[in-house]
Amino acid sequence: MHFLPVSIFSTLLFALFSSCHPVEPTPPPCGSCLTSSEILPIATRWLNVFSTGGRYDLPNAATEDVQYWNEEFTYPGCPTPFAANRSQLWDIIGETAHSWTTCTNISFEVVSAWSSCDRIAVRWREHAVISSGVNGNASKANPGTPIMFSGIDLLTVDLASRKVSNAETSSDRINYYAAAGIDPFAT
Repeated sequence: MHFLPVSIFSTLLFALFSSCHPVEPTPPPCGSCLTSSEILPIATRWLNVFSTGGRYDLPNAATEDVQYWNEEFTYPGCPTPFAANRSQLWDIIGETAHSWTTCTNISFEVVSAWSSCDRIAVRWREHAVISSGVNGNASKANPGTPIMFSGIDLLTVDLASRKVSNAETSSDRINYYAAAGIDPFAT
């Protein structure tokens, strides 16, 4: 019986001091790691920037100093990103409308996504409709022809803002050319 009152007293004393001096955990200075529930929304927001009319969401998807590496437009080993900041990326998206001035109804589907603390790897599929001749090449596809191709983006996320700060993209663009009826090797 003697131990019961001491045990209750110790518990009450601990509770009193704990409530008088709460200790809040300090988050890391750069922010906490991504959670599984954040992966899909961040990846989707990024991809939607390249959808028809989506570039207006770019400020919500990317940091000011975002770097965009696209192997279709940057030679292997080239130390320069295709876009070195959000302003350049805005201009590129506006000039090219991604599937690149000749398609409409561009949308993206996330096929799968994985992440580590601040990185997301996303496998995506683009759907679009041919609206005119493709990239100045003689497309054999009629306007209204649906196309689809896939790619992978490796995204680095700024943990403080939850926006993309670096993106590396690669796609099977050869399938895009095939669907559009373009011989990419023709001269």
